[in-house]
Amino acid sequence: MEEELLIDTKSQPQTGGFRTASGIPVKEIYGPKDTEGLDYQRDLGDPGQYPFTRGKFKGMFRNRRWIERVEVGFGRPIDSRERVKYLHQIGQSDIEFQTDQPTEIGIDPDHPMAQKETGLEGIPLSSLADFEEAFEGIDILNHTLSVITTHCSGPTSLCQMIALAEKRGIDPKILRGSVCSSNPLSHDPWGFTGVQPLDLSLKLCLDTIEYCAREKLKIYPSSIVG
Repeated sequence: MEEELLIDTKSQPQTGGFRTASGIPVKEIYGPKDTEGLDYQRDLGDPGQYPFTRGKFKGMFRNRRWIERVEVGFGRPIDSRERVKYLHQIGQSDIEFQTDQPTEIGIDPDHPMAQKETGLEGIPLSSLADFEEAFEGIDILNHTLSVITTHCSGPTSLCQMIALAEKRGIDPKILRGSVCSSNPLSHDPWGFTGVQPLDLSLKLCLDTIEYCAREKLKIYPSSIVG
């Protein structure tokens, strides 16, 4: 006797159409009639122009290279800096520093609790002096600056970027870069919890996003990972 084949009808496309993972109904195929009411400039636009439905840049990666950078962070700021300079010599185009654990939870490297962790899993960037040492001799105008950090140190890294630019006589609004993973929702599920409650971490992240938007900075204030 043949086994009865059980089919989960809920997972199959319904006759009424398809839905995205967000529950938005979509057709299986679209044709000219579906775009009759489309306002080109409002709803589509040219590549590289608002509303950016066809790419952020006009030619995208046909005339703009991918950003190439390897995550760096160990020892003293000078150690990480020399590593970045070497990577630039062999073809890397930009800069990406990973901060160490004491920096990420707001502990100075000379604190007793930081003795075995400073410079172990990343670069110590607890002060502007550390940041200046890490970027000494590096052109911050022609490279994107990325700092991978968490929670409370995300806004601090952003402040360090701005302060470094101002000390060099550079308008912070023309800097390009990011404060990666300062979003607490990307870290708490992995076990990398911050020193403050999640709701306060999230507010700090949103305040940073608001500041960058208000000041029209080209620095990404957060990133969503996973």
